[in-house]
Amino acid sequence: MTAVRQPEFIEHASWERGFQAHFDAEIAPRLQDLEEHRLTVLRSIRRRRFIAILLSFGFVAALGLLVLGDFRGDFFHILPALMLIAAFGMWIAVVLAGKAYEKNRKLVLMPAILGFFGSFRYAVKGRVPVGPLQHEDLYSGWNKPALSDEISGDYQGRNFVLAELLLTREVRKEHRDHTTKRVWPVFRGVLIRLALSQPPDDRVMRDIGSIIAVKFPEGHKCAVIDQALWLMLPCKYDHFESGQITRTALQTDDIRQMLADTAKLLDLIQAIGARLDHEPEQRGNIWQSGNRY
Repeated sequence: MTAVRQPEFIEHASWERGFQAHFDAEIAPRLQDLEEHRLTVLRSIRRRRFIAILLSFGFVAALGLLVLGDFRGDFFHILPALMLIAAFGMWIAVVLAGKAYEKNRKLVLMPAILGFFGSFRYAVKGRVPVGPLQHEDLYSGWNKPALSDEISGDYQGRNFVLAELLLTREVRKEHRDHTTKRVWPVFRGVLIRLALSQPPDDRVMRDIGSIIAVKFPEGHKCAVIDQALWLMLPCKYDHFESGQITRTALQTDDIRQMLADTAKLLDLIQAIGARLDHEPEQRGNIWQSGNRY
């Protein structure tokens, strides 16, 4: 039996400096277990897919025989429906098995990658409240939020929560015999909430807007809400993707991209925190919500 070569991480970009040692100690030992789990799940998926294909062909054959009148009896009249339900169930099981593996892989890799930067909490499903964003009308017209990949903790002395956010507008229309639903995307990107000890003035907010514009030229919106600075950064791709089940766990391309996504966002948090820490003292404690830039 040929021994599996230990995966290696070669540092290239500036934010990868020092990560190779962390990778060798914290991540590489987990990749072999992930790969063995991936192969086990793949074998299970292939078996279920084969059964689903057989059931699909069986449904077509049974339906044809029923139409031709070759079946007799009540059972044979419902046989095509039973085979269709079974095939549909098998296809759903195939999809869910792949999704479960990808979720497990992310739960293994993301905390290990975050450990390179500090001690953070990670959850696949986001729980940060987004109600204040609707009140401030940063992105109007949405009525359904979806949060994922939530990271929280303290970085460079600044408490933060960030997550991927999808805002959509869902409209249901009742008809006489059915209901239709239409969904429009309103916002897709990253949401960041930074805790504030005091409200920043307009000059500081303009400086923060300039910092964000350099790192995220796609555009942004930010506002002070409930003693926190909320940032909304549109993005065309999903962050922190650990790879599909068809990709071997022993490659490092997905880890490199997850590292880059994390470093970019933490670098933004550090830059904004540095600007907030150097703002002049303000009199009083008057919080002005809804200042948008």
